[in-house]
Amino acid sequence: MDLDAYSRSPEPTFFAPTFFVLNSGLAAVLGLMMTISLPAVGHAQTPDDEPSAEESDDEISSATLQQAEEHFKRGVELYEDRDFDRALFEFRLAYETAPHFRVLYNIGVCYLELHDYAGAIRTLERFLGEGGAEIDPTQQREVRSDIEKVQGRVGHLRVKTNVPAADVTVDDESVGQSPVEEALLVNIGTHVVRASRQGYVATRRVVEVIGGQERTVYLELTPQGVSTSKATQPSSEELAARNARRAKRRKRGIIAGSVTAALAAGAVAAGVLAWIANEDLKDERAARPGDADQIDDARDRTFRRSVAFDALAIGAVVMTGVTLTLRYAGARKDRDKDAATRQTPSLAVDVGPAGASLRGRF
Repeated sequence: MDLDAYSRSPEPTFFAPTFFVLNSGLAAVLGLMMTISLPAVGHAQTPDDEPSAEESDDEISSATLQQAEEHFKRGVELYEDRDFDRALFEFRLAYETAPHFRVLYNIGVCYLELHDYAGAIRTLERFLGEGGAEIDPTQQREVRSDIEKVQGRVGHLRVKTNVPAADVTVDDESVGQSPVEEALLVNIGTHVVRASRQGYVATRRVVEVIGGQERTVYLELTPQGVSTSKATQPSSEELAARNARRAKRRKRGIIAGSVTAALAAGAVAAGVLAWIANEDLKDERAARPGDADQIDDARDRTFRRSVAFDALAIGAVVMTGVTLTLRYAGARKDRDKDAATRQTPSLAVDVGPAGASLRGRF
């Protein structure tokens, strides 16, 4: 694409190279875009007036350049409205359509406004690298100063995996395939790193990056396991033994339940009799004149019946626990055996940098 006219434009400032606060170099920006020379449109072509290949390339270049200019102008307008997200989008489209190093400065400044310091550093360093000696020395110093100011707000993230050719993403943005040779420049804070490859189980990790430091994250992908056998079914002998245990446990539960019920009924009866005896004791003590022998006899009956009530009540509580134990403990043993019987054996092979290993469940 011919960008000579674009490159020979008067030195633009785009936006004044200050840190975060940008004043209006917009007139210079628009002046740059207006100096882009677009070829004049000729007369309507006829079949006999077919353009040459060189003329066709010029027209394609003109259309592309005009499209880049439109994106750029929209970016300027959006920046003036402080709509930095959309301004960044338009500036990036302008650069992708008609690459020019000066557009990188606008992109970098938008990143600064959006507090994406890693993106700003990467883009402004590209601006300095691609512009080289064409950038005014004063602007070079200011841009380098801006980069230095935000170095403490970024860190480096080094990603390693145990398999090659795995797709690696950071915060859902692709950073290439493993091995990722260089440490990645990222903003400080929390980042989600993910690695995936066909035939492997994808893995992800959440990492914290501290300003000015480098963090290494290791992602291990394991091959997808393959089942090697079907569930084992219990034999007829095992089923018969299990049914016999259940019948025996049921019989014991019935006996224990019956004893519990009898003890509970006896405790209720003993409690009623103890209450009656206690009332008789009160009556004897209230009688005037009182009979000492009758009082002693009433006291003895109350004591004996109270002891009987306590014994029967305690027995009923104990037998309740025995009944529940017989009912649920045995059933749990059977469930554990069923679960062990239904366990599905599987086999998988893990391949890593240290060799291969076999893992399975049997």
